Amino acid sequence: MKQNSSAILYCAFLMTIVIIKPILTEIFQPSIKSKDDFCLVVPADYKTSIGTSESTGMTVWCGGTEAKYKGRKFKGNFWSSVTVTENHEKKYIQMTGCINLSACDRLDPRDQGGQYDNNGDFIGVPSNSFCSNDQIYKAYVQLIEPANNRACIRCCKNAEDCPTNNDRSGCMKAIPGEYSNCSQ
Repeated sequence: MKQNSSAILYCAFLMTIVIIKPILTEIFQPSIKSKDDFCLVVPADYKTSIGTSESTGMTVWCGGTEAKYKGRKFKGNFWSSVTVTENHEKKYIQMTGCINLSACDRLDPRDQGGQYDNNGDFIGVPSNSFCSNDQIYKAYVQLIEPANNRACIRCCKNAEDCPTNNDRSGCMKAIPGEYSNCSQ
C-alpha cells in the first residue's frame, strides 16, 4: 500500500511538471514578428526600475496578436516610432525606437534604464528565456530606457551578434538604429 501511494504521488508530481513547465517556458519569450506584433520583457511590478526588476521579478508584455498567446497586452501603442531591421547575413532581427510610457505601467518614468538578456553574465536573465518569432533565436539583448523614452531589442541566431557588454551605454550604443526625437 505504501508503494502505491508513493507511486501515485510521484505520478502527480510528474503531471504537475508536465503542466507547469510549458507555462513557465512561455512566460519569458520576447518576440519580433512586426512593428505591431511583438513581446518584450518588462518589470513584473508597477513603476519598477529595470535594475530592481532583475531581483524582484520580470514578465512579458506584448503588442498585436502575440498578446493572445503570451504575456499581458500593452495599453495602446508602446512604440511612438519604431524600425524593424532584419539582417539575413548575420541572422538577427531587431526593433529600435521611441516608446510611449503610458502603454506600460510597469516602467518607472525616472529610470535611466537597464538590460535584459539571456546571454552573458546571467544578471538580468529571465529564466527559461529565449527570443522567438516563427523561428527560435539562441540569444537576445533588450534595453529599455524609460527616462529617455527609448527601447531596443535584438534577437540573434549567433550569440556574438547580441553583445551584452554595452548595458550601461544605452540603446544607441548597444543596438544601433533609429532613435530620432525620443526625448520629446
